[in-house]
Amino acid sequence: MLMKIKFAVVFLFVFALSVLAISVLAQPVKIEVIDDISTDRPDQSESPLLVPKGFFQAELGGSTERVTGFGTTIYALSAPAVLLRYGLWSNVELRLGAEYLITRYRYSGNFASDNFEIKGPAPLMIGTKIKLVPS
Repeated sequence: MLMKIKFAVVFLFVFALSVLAISVLAQPVKIEVIDDISTDRPDQSESPLLVPKGFFQAELGGSTERVTGFGTTIYALSAPAVLLRYGLWSNVELRLGAEYLITRYRYSGNFASDNFEIKGPAPLMIGTKIKLVPS
């Protein structure tokens, strides 16, 4: 008899938890969907569009460049480049950008011993983008 009571109590407890879980899952949830995003990665493009209020957008990338002339070749690499954007209000977004730069200078001829490399983080970019005129 005691075994049946314990089983009944456990069964009712599990049943009550199941009903509670289903009712919690059945609560309406507001999900906002954005159809398109506009990227603003540093030095690639500057879009007039803002990140919507309450949304966060991370943009990652890199770039490379080679310039040759007058016996000199300059290689520049920016990787990774990161831009973090957060929609503070409908007309203001906060922005934080960072990148790591490597620049190599290669000389030919008499100046070959002057080859050198500069590398390190670029200054941190902190700012806002503000929409002044409604679109």
